[in-house]
Amino acid sequence: MDKFFEVSLPVQIALGGGYLGYLVAYVGIRKEHQQVDIVFLTVAFGIVASLAAKYLSPYLSTELSIVAAIAAPVVAAILWRVIGRPLLREIYRRARISYADDDATVWMTLAADTEHEVTQVTAVLKDGRELFCDDTAKFANAAIAPFMVAPDGAVTMYVTHTYRRGANGRKTATAHPDTSDVVWGDSMTIIPADNIYSLDLRFRRQ
Repeated sequence: MDKFFEVSLPVQIALGGGYLGYLVAYVGIRKEHQQVDIVFLTVAFGIVASLAAKYLSPYLSTELSIVAAIAAPVVAAILWRVIGRPLLREIYRRARISYADDDATVWMTLAADTEHEVTQVTAVLKDGRELFCDDTAKFANAAIAPFMVAPDGAVTMYVTHTYRRGANGRKTATAHPDTSDVVWGDSMTIIPADNIYSLDLRFRRQ
């Protein structure tokens, strides 16, 4: 890290801006990236920083051109994540080149999806219980999003009903009206990945 400040300013801008671009472009989905992925993606976004510095420096002061050069890969990263990445995958599918993506796990695909909203969640646990959220819209104004998937596979949700199967094989439902409380707020349940047998999600395009 000490040697970073010994290199020339253009290299510092390229590396610093490139790494910021990488962090923004792959937020939430970089858990499985190898060191070589980080290096080359940083370099890719660093090229954007270098080009911005080159073409903006004649028109801006040194300080502003540095700021703009660092901001450029961040903007490019946002455009890549929101438009470029989904568009490229759609082109691959339509051209029948590939129906796969580069996400390491299905959890990462869920975490990266911003085009759809989850309306209902059913988490079936290994002990046989089923935790159900009948309408995530009820918790749209909660302090934390109604449903989240962590990179390690853990799930967070607001449980409105619990289903248990008795010895006779029949399911019994228990409602949880206290999940949302006017005074105390909303009670969120965090489910470790090791406790989940299966997860059923209902989606709606936003």
